[in-house]
Amino acid sequence: MNNLFVTAINSDDLTVRVAGIEVDIAARDLTKDSSTVDRLEPVARFGEQGPRANALWDLALVGNRGVDPDRVADILLSSIHDENVNIRYWAVEGLAYLAIDAAIAPLLDVFHDDSSSTIRERPACCLAQSGMFSAAQRRTAVPRLLDFAQDGALDAETRTWVFQALRDITGQSLPHDGTLWRQWYTTVKK
Repeated sequence: MNNLFVTAINSDDLTVRVAGIEVDIAARDLTKDSSTVDRLEPVARFGEQGPRANALWDLALVGNRGVDPDRVADILLSSIHDENVNIRYWAVEGLAYLAIDAAIAPLLDVFHDDSSSTIRERPACCLAQSGMFSAAQRRTAVPRLLDFAQDGALDAETRTWVFQALRDITGQSLPHDGTLWRQWYTTVKK
């Protein structure tokens, strides 16, 4: 089952990714109703690292399938600044798989501001191509990514991820130059 899930969530086709989520929900024996959120919320907020990370992931899966997505977002968002890097990782991954509009700005904030390069990379990937965001949702991140592209305070590695995300979202192959990217975007928006 895990091989099917991994193959599916790495597909370029969101419908295949949805099928992968359904496989993982079945494999993890999750019920797609609010009782699952009720059961997992205390673990996701206060559990030990392993069970807490699993609860964050499980919540994202059922939230993606329409089970209390706003409540799930609140639970996941409560962990994106946790002192434990592993918890932050799974909160970010969870937001990417929950894939509601309200998750985009916090993911961009983590991408820009998290102290861990491992954590900063995840929102870049999640907004650019992984996760469950639609192409239209991904495009809403472009204006802030353009700001990041011109932010001299970002380290070189993070700036590289900014340009990779811009390329993945827009399909453009411009150089690593924030001014050129902004000029291109201005002409496209007209």
